Amino acid sequence: MPQRTVLHREVYDPAGDDAIGEYDSRLVEYNREHGRSSGWISVVLGRLRDRDSLRGRHTLREQLHRRGLPSR
Repeated sequence: MPQRTVLHREVYDPAGDDAIGEYDSRLVEYNREHGRSSGWISVVLGRLRDRDSLRGRHTLREQLHRRGLPSR
């Protein structure tokens, strides 16, 4: 994806959002060529759908803190 789409300096700017659809279309095409059926958007939404779909990632900060690696 273009940097303007993913880099936000403390303020979200939707100006680059048009690149998300383009990226997803390209990835769908690439994935089809490699025997996969999904694009990027459906995969990301599936990973963030609910707490169970996080598969433990929601406890990452707590795990790091317990190991003496606090984060902000």
